[in-house]
Amino acid sequence: MFIMADTDSSDFAIVSARISPGTSDKLSRYAHFINEKQPGLNAKLGTIVRMLIVQALDQAEKEHGPFPPIPPPPKKWRRPGA
Repeated sequence: MFIMADTDSSDFAIVSARISPGTSDKLSRYAHFINEKQPGLNAKLGTIVRMLIVQALDQAEKEHGPFPPIPPPPKKWRRPGA
């Protein structure tokens, strides 16, 4: 069971992706499956996508270990006196 804590939506990033019609159909079918399996959940497609991303990242970390931190971007070079 997945429980979403009450948090400010500004704490989250918005992620957009193009997916194939087959993947879209599979997501819709999975949402229907989850909602049938857990009556009263009534998860929307966005919630299902978030759940699957979290599960996939957790699985990837189990397989590959913790992900290294992202290095900071290089500082932009400035001409002296500019």
